Amino acid sequence: MSNLPPNTRSWPWRVVHAVLLRTSPAFMIPAYIALSDLFLSLANLLVTRKHAGVHPKHDIMRFEEFFLRYVEPPHSVLDVGCSRGTVSSRLAAKARLVTAIDFNTEHIEFARAHHSAGNIRYIIADAITYQPNERFDICVLSNVLEHIDDRIGIVGKLRQISDVLLVRVPALDRDWWPLYRRSIGVEWRNDTTHYIEHTEEELRAELSAGGWKIDILERKWGEFYVKCSHDTAR
Repeated sequence: MSNLPPNTRSWPWRVVHAVLLRTSPAFMIPAYIALSDLFLSLANLLVTRKHAGVHPKHDIMRFEEFFLRYVEPPHSVLDVGCSRGTVSSRLAAKARLVTAIDFNTEHIEFARAHHSAGNIRYIIADAITYQPNERFDICVLSNVLEHIDDRIGIVGKLRQISDVLLVRVPALDRDWWPLYRRSIGVEWRNDTTHYIEHTEEELRAELSAGGWKIDILERKWGEFYVKCSHDTAR
């Protein structure tokens, strides 16, 4: 055990380590994954409750800054899958008008109660069936596309009503761990409602098939951030 890191040389760890050496990895690895996922879910629940229903990742990751980079005061923005309205409210601080849609009634009620503003419209609507009677300068999909089965269909539909598409999705190869989990047949997605977690090639292919040209693609926090414009060659 002399090669153990300093923080694992205490006697409780030595006991655990001895047990692990005598237990089949084929059993322990799935058990460990299940427990670690459970504790991560509990941690997310607790920190969200502590911060009045808003996950602190918003202030730590500040991912909305990518979207705000391209929003100007004259712009109208469609925030698809707005959830509890955190991103929508930050977009509204800069844009002329934000239309924010989500199919979850509870999320929209929370957004209206905590993130309302004179230039935000919160609408209960499913992105798949939503039919606006107006165009938007920018459409935002922040951790939404991976939840949609017909992704090419939805980005193609958004091309008809928006000039710019801003996308944020989790990267499949954000770490070795998801790929390893998938290789041994254990749940590997960071959310079981995800249809996909993209490789860069998959993301590029889907956006292109929907009629979008990628102008900017950045990678941060294990996610892809993409700005798209119309592919005029199509």
